[in-house]
Amino acid sequence: MYIILPEERDGLVELIEKASSNPAYLDQHLPIRRVPTREFKIPKFKVYFDFEAKRVLENAGVVLPFDEWKAELAEMLNIEMVNGKTYASGVFHKCSVEIDE
Repeated sequence: MYIILPEERDGLVELIEKASSNPAYLDQHLPIRRVPTREFKIPKFKVYFDFEAKRVLENAGVVLPFDEWKAELAEMLNIEMVNGKTYASGVFHKCSVEIDE
């Protein structure tokens, strides 16, 4: 895990903007040699993030599972369908990071 801190005391917003606007930013700023540190403490924290991902997947070209006329997910779900088809009406992505040591 890398912990990247801004140079200025109040530079977190600027660092986030740079990192989120340029996908290569973090790769360009990873250390190529060991960085000396003194005592460094990280507080315990938990971060949760979730979002509805159907639109993102559709924009990436994944549309078949969401088409109620073309999708057939019964085998993947291990169920038998007599009438109708099985399709995904939504996709929800959830993640969490917990630092406790």
